[in-house]
Amino acid sequence: MGNSQSSIEKSKKVYFTIEEANKEANVIIWLQNLLLDLQEDNIFVAVETILESYDLEAYTRLQQFLFNLILAYRIRPKKSEVYAKFIFHLCDQLKDPTSLKEYLVKYMTSTYNMNEPLIIATPYLSLLYHCYKMNIITSKEICNRISYVKHLYSEFIQYLCLLLYWFAPELLIEDEKLFKSLLKIFEKEKNNWIFPEYLAKKLFLLNLLKNNRDNSQKDSVNNEEIENKMNEVSNNDFYNEFRKNGFEPNSIFDAIRRDDISALKEFGSNPLFNIEEIMESSPFVPYPILQYKPRLIHIAAFFNSIKCFKYLLLNEADIESSDEAGYTTIHFAVAGGSVEIIRILEQQQFIIFNGTPQVAAQFHQKEILEWLTEEKFNNISEYDQKYGALSFNAAISNNVGLLLYLEENNVDLDTPNPSGSSPLHFACSYGCFDAVYFLLSRPKINSSRIDNNHDTALHIATYFGCVGTARLLDSVNSKLATIKNGNNYASVQAAAIFGHDQILYTLIKHKNIDINCATKGNCTLLHLAVINGHFASTKIILSRPGVFISPKDNDGNTPLHYAARKNFYNCARILLKQDGINVNAYNYQHVFTFYFSNTLNRCIKIFVRENNKIIFETSAY
Repeated sequence: MGNSQSSIEKSKKVYFTIEEANKEANVIIWLQNLLLDLQEDNIFVAVETILESYDLEAYTRLQQFLFNLILAYRIRPKKSEVYAKFIFHLCDQLKDPTSLKEYLVKYMTSTYNMNEPLIIATPYLSLLYHCYKMNIITSKEICNRISYVKHLYSEFIQYLCLLLYWFAPELLIEDEKLFKSLLKIFEKEKNNWIFPEYLAKKLFLLNLLKNNRDNSQKDSVNNEEIENKMNEVSNNDFYNEFRKNGFEPNSIFDAIRRDDISALKEFGSNPLFNIEEIMESSPFVPYPILQYKPRLIHIAAFFNSIKCFKYLLLNEADIESSDEAGYTTIHFAVAGGSVEIIRILEQQQFIIFNGTPQVAAQFHQKEILEWLTEEKFNNISEYDQKYGALSFNAAISNNVGLLLYLEENNVDLDTPNPSGSSPLHFACSYGCFDAVYFLLSRPKINSSRIDNNHDTALHIATYFGCVGTARLLDSVNSKLATIKNGNNYASVQAAAIFGHDQILYTLIKHKNIDINCATKGNCTLLHLAVINGHFASTKIILSRPGVFISPKDNDGNTPLHYAARKNFYNCARILLKQDGINVNAYNYQHVFTFYFSNTLNRCIKIFVRENNKIIFETSAY
């Protein structure tokens, strides 16, 4: 295959022919097959193949590699350590693995993950943890990155809480100040979380032990005792096993994952045993399909735990039951590639196969999909009201091979669903760069298509923070940046609202983008970024020439009003440093800038000290 770079990297302006796109599609299909089929006994062969045939020094290739690695990681159960070992041996064979390691940490904690932390981010953090346990990266590197994320993206509260769950022991050891600051955030948010309460208690225990250790320096006996307890908690098998496998150790769910029939029978002998027990959402389960409250038999089907599955089936577990996403046992079996269980289910009466081809498409189960389309369904272009069309499911799972197959069989890849969204919209919402690249290369694809809310594909990519796809769309069709949706927002305004600073940085460089463009309520980009507490986006907007520092919206509020009202310290501080900032501004209700704020006094003092200026309305605060 050679070491040639992607056509995407050849120029800043992306232009490609169908031939180039097809060649790129074959590269992606090859890469995905290699990663999806990875096993313990073929790791070294896979590493050699990657090094010989793939240019990891090219930034786009590196990003592409990690995206597809995560894709494989979250849809192929029981392979967590295999993928970590693969990365370890890959780094070991590289002349200089520094860039790969650095980008690995950065990529696993990117803003794309912050939108739906539980569903999107967990697989990334799980792989990051396994890389840490394999000594690919250090706890210090992880904690430094978390500190950076907290500084720039402090508004993403739930994501910060998830980082604390995953790396509490490492944070406690490496950066106690950061640990405590995250713990304070968690304490405020804990009632809004659905995570297990006992883990929260462990976090508080860690903090308590640390404080006790610090206060016991004069008592060597007590100090040694507390040190032992610290080590016991930090190296707690329960906590580490939970992070390692994604399931609570010694639970019925973990027994099913391991296909431990003896343990399951022991649970079954308990008079309180419920064969329809539901597994709650968890911060450690790296498989998104298991985050919607699956039942025991669903978990057995997904993990191909054949012994446990037969036991549950014989004890009359409801194979027609569904989780909150509407998936039944057959869907979980298809997702996990559990052929034997699929055969068992096929023999059962009343099993409905609707939606199984779509699940097979999402989980790259090629052989199962071929069987389903040959034996159960014969119209590969059919749209299912509940599960969508194959083209949409291929798009959201970066399944380029299936997209190519559908095109070869005359399936229209631009047909929208009832909400007006096309497969391109769907691919953009999941950041599937390769699928987007493939679709944009097809002459029948309308890159300017708007859905029923008048959102373009660029709007969708921006909402979800998919940087690569947003930049690709912008390069192919620069007019997308100025199209406004049903809420009268252009993509650049959406980037400011949602705090996706890298997309914002790309879009505001357009010569036809007004840095002071405003909404119907007269909110500028600066307003939108500050209102939502997006410090990184605020910095980017303020760096542009000609930006208005103290514009007023329809209520007379300046960005500084909002920073003060919402106590966004970082945003207020950077605004106060700007030349020409109006610190004495009143809105149309005659409310002074800092009237709402008690916590920004230190920010104001810093401003006065650093700029040698006087704020006259001191009585307002």
